[in-house]
Amino acid sequence: MLQSQKQVKIERLAAALPLPILQSSRRRHIQRFLQIKPLSILVLWFPIIKEAISHQLKAGTQLVIALDRTQGQEYNVLMVSAIYQKRAFPLFWTLLEKQGASNLAEQQQVLSS
Repeated sequence: MLQSQKQVKIERLAAALPLPILQSSRRRHIQRFLQIKPLSILVLWFPIIKEAISHQLKAGTQLVIALDRTQGQEYNVLMVSAIYQKRAFPLFWTLLEKQGASNLAEQQQVLSS
């Protein structure tokens, strides 16, 4: 659902969520889901990516790991992605608490996470 929407706004996600309930109820369900404390990259995202990569890659296949920084309106994100067949899959990301480029220490920290 997130990939098809291109923008992560609760209203848009609620409109696209295929549940036979009111729009306001779908919005509340999404808000509650996003507030779950154990919801984290390590617990939720890593197993999904690991499974996808293990099913798609054959032994000896090259997997490119990219380190990229992007800055939106108020967010500065440092991201590690796996690139396979012209598609990038985010592996890990962190918000930088400053504007502008990342330094070597920040890059090493995100790679070791």
